[in-house]
Amino acid sequence: MRKNVIICLFSITFIWLLIVSSIAISNNKNDSNGTNIEEVRVTGFSTDFSEVIKNTKSSMVAVEQNGKVSSGFIYKKKDDLVYVATSFHGISESENANVTFNNGVKVNGKVYGSDLFADVALLECDFPFDVQELKFGDSTLLKDGEFVLSIGTNNSMDYAFSNKFGMVSKNYQEIKNQISFNEENYEYYLGLIQLSGDFTSGYSGAPVLNMNGELVGSILMQDDDITFALTGDELKKVLDCLYNKLSYRRVNFGFKGKYIKDLENYEVNSLNINVDLSEGYYVSEVLPFSFASKIGILKADVITKINDVKLVDSNSMLSLMYSEELNFTFEIIRNGEKIKLQGVIDA
Repeated sequence: MRKNVIICLFSITFIWLLIVSSIAISNNKNDSNGTNIEEVRVTGFSTDFSEVIKNTKSSMVAVEQNGKVSSGFIYKKKDDLVYVATSFHGISESENANVTFNNGVKVNGKVYGSDLFADVALLECDFPFDVQELKFGDSTLLKDGEFVLSIGTNNSMDYAFSNKFGMVSKNYQEIKNQISFNEENYEYYLGLIQLSGDFTSGYSGAPVLNMNGELVGSILMQDDDITFALTGDELKKVLDCLYNKLSYRRVNFGFKGKYIKDLENYEVNSLNINVDLSEGYYVSEVLPFSFASKIGILKADVITKINDVKLVDSNSMLSLMYSEELNFTFEIIRNGEKIKLQGVIDA
């Protein structure tokens, strides 16, 4: 009896090994030189990114201005014109820049609009051939640890349209930024994606793509070995404003924090936040002399609504920051009590 059981177990193990071996063999491929190539697949993910590159590379451009090289992509085409997105600092304050398409064709690009705060510029170009707009994805769906890809220019036209591979270190965080305009300094917070990977300065303006080939961000700046990208959702808001020649721009409230849904349990406990809250925005810092400071928003406030818009994620905030509205009403929970604060922002 014991002998039969042992034989049975051995047979089952042997059959299982044969099945695994056959699967592994079926995934082996040979290249043109006869070299054995094994493609390893994990659920929902492939190690082969060639299709993403193949399907999106024709939407990429390189931008040259006064010896500086930056990256960009095709945002929109209409009639005989194409609109190219790139970084504002890459073209400085010039009115024109040279735009090179992936097929090598070079044209003159006229600055159609720019946004200093988001570091985005939109160029208008004639194009003598068919081009493909880059598709936008939902950057709020990005997860820490997710792989991303960027196609850009590596400081020189000799290395234009190079591929860079990276990982999402933090899917969303608010970073303090400072710019100078009309001899005045402005401080504000910008919602960014933190990436791991070596993206050199020539990659400024290059799109960040998810593994579906959708744009989820654009390379903004590098701080030591850390790369930051503007979220795709904010980038689209900026580009839509510029393209449609809308007079309004980004409203800078002057606070930073975290959405309640993004807080870990230990943060909720340590910050003494009402556990019944599933929506809202926890304020961790308020800039001095900012709009938020002037109307009385304080650190540790939980903002539940602005102008009746529930704060669920960054998109709900963006809908308020890019609008014609200048009057704002904040519904806040402070020390367990509900209060309202109102103010008119300086246009």
